[in-house]
Formats: sequence, structure tokens, C-alpha cells
Amino acid sequence: MEWLDFFYAALVIGAGSVIQTLTGMGTGFLVVPIIALIDISLLPGPMVLASMSLSGLMTYRGRAHIDYKNVGAILCGIVPGAIIGALVLHGVSLDKLGIVFGIVILLGVILTALSLRVPLTRTSGLLAGMTAGAMGASTGIGAPVLAILYQRAGGPMIRATLALLYTSASALILLILTALGQFDLQDAVAAFWLIPGFLAGYFASQHLSTRLDQVGIRWLLLGLAVLAALLLIGRSFM
Repeated sequence: MEWLDFFYAALVIGAGSVIQTLTGMGTGFLVVPIIALIDISLLPGPMVLASMSLSGLMTYRGRAHIDYKNVGAILCGIVPGAIIGALVLHGVSLDKLGIVFGIVILLGVILTALSLRVPLTRTSGLLAGMTAGAMGASTGIGAPVLAILYQRAGGPMIRATLALLYTSASALILLILTALGQFDLQDAVAAFWLIPGFLAGYFASQHLSTRLDQVGIRWLLLGLAVLAALLLIGRSFM
């Protein structure tokens, strides 16, 4: 991968991190499809590892607002889901990964835009965890499914709980990807060069939280995600 590609990736990651810190989600929708266009080898392993720098900071900052009651059930679902997602990734050829990524991104956009009302129970948490694990291990995007469960909760709880779930799920996903030969030392090195973008976005967001319209950001984010996903699918067919 060229250094210029890392620079472009860092810019995209920084923007996604700002949105992630303010709203609780964003890096997956905005970053993943564009990173796939820059260099698809950065997905999912390097991106998953690098993004833990952001989710870890968000977890620590919001630790007093975490919904510990339902986290266990969701994590229990993430494990088998992540195994399924990693197996899907393992069985898809590199030139077709863009189609898989694009479809999953579009599915995430639809789920988010519909704002479905799903009661938060152990059963719904388990099923959501399985779906998020499968999406996260195959593409690096799992937050939309979990966000549906917590959309009626307060902002601090959404951000902190999703951050904890993402950090925990990312560690599990990396273990599974490593076991299946989908993550190695070269991926870890690539992740290291992506981390500054996440940290820059996190600290920049501290000065922007009162200046940005979060509702407008949400719809702009979804629109950009759809465009990038369609470009990704189109390039895969070409």
C-alpha cells in the first residue's frame, strides 16, 4: 500500500471518528466503503484493530453510562455470529469482496433509516449480537444492528454501551480472523498506521460537539454510505 493511500485513509477515518464520537456510530458507514475503494486489503482486520483505539477511549469516557444489564446477552450472540461472518469472508474471492461489503453497507443503511422499534430483551440482544457479529467479522460494520436496540435510550448510554460492545466484539472478531488465517502481522502493522486518524477525530470532536447538527450529520452520513456502497459494487462487477 502506498503512503499516499494511508494519508487518504487517515483523512476519511478522522472524519468518521468525529461523527462516531458525537453520535455513537459512523466509522463503519462512512469509512468502510471508502477505505474499500482505496485499498480493500485494509478490511476487515486492520480497520477493526485500529478502530479499537477510538472505541476504547469512548468506553472509558462513558463508563458510568454503560448498560451492563444487557451487554452479556449481546456478547454471547456476537461470538457465533462472528464465526459465521469470518467463514463467509474466508470463502469469498478478493474480487467479489466489494459486492459483499456493498450489500452489507446498504443493509445497514436500510436498518438505520427505518428506525425499527425492537424491545431490548435478552432474546433480542442475543439475536442482534449474532447479526452484528456476522456483519462485523465479514465487513467491519456491526453497529447499526446494535444501535436499533438502543435508539430509545439516552445519548450517553448509546455512545458508551455501543463503544463497549464494539471494543469487546472487535477483540473476539480479531481472534476468530486470526484463527482462520484472515489476520496476520502485516495486517497489524497496517492497523498501526491507521490509528492516528481515529485519535485525531476523537480529540477534534471535543471542540465540535456544540457546533454540528447531529440529525443533519446522520442523514448526510447515510447518503454518502449509499453512494460509496453502490460505487464499490459497481467497481467489483467491472
